[in-house]
Amino acid sequence: MPVEKFSADDEPRQRARPTEPADEEVSNTRGTPTPLKRLKTPLSVSVAFALLILAYFLLIGIRDRPGTGVPEDETTLVPLEPQTVNLAEPGMSLEVRIVFDTSSPAFSRLLRRRTAQLADIAIAVISAKEMSELDSEVERTRLKRELADAISQHLRSDDARITNVYFTRYYYGAE
Repeated sequence: MPVEKFSADDEPRQRARPTEPADEEVSNTRGTPTPLKRLKTPLSVSVAFALLILAYFLLIGIRDRPGTGVPEDETTLVPLEPQTVNLAEPGMSLEVRIVFDTSSPAFSRLLRRRTAQLADIAIAVISAKEMSELDSEVERTRLKRELADAISQHLRSDDARITNVYFTRYYYGAE
């Protein structure tokens, strides 16, 4: 029987197998999770997220604690209590909370001493309106300007003024 000779080119080719990286941080031979894989587990991600939220609220709490923020005497914002005002249109009302921004802390201290007058002026201006005069952004901007002008006329301060009016609550509807 004749002997066949094979050359290196005649050997059957084996399929190339993908090789695993040898880096221990990515995989190991025992099949146990590595530090990199452990970080990707849902529980670890949830815990990390919860810690970030906790840290955020702790920082907010520290910042808003009395004595750590801007003293009330130095702020230029003057909030009024929420008001429900009957409109000129029968059966309609507006729930509104108004905050005035002033040009100086001294003027804001003056306004804080006169919040009853400010509320009365705001009620007088708003109660003269009908629903159609309050339901669009243009009309709300006009109302803000009217409020600022009415208060400025009443207080007559030459060196200070209301720079902006904010509505932090603005809800209108039937009574």
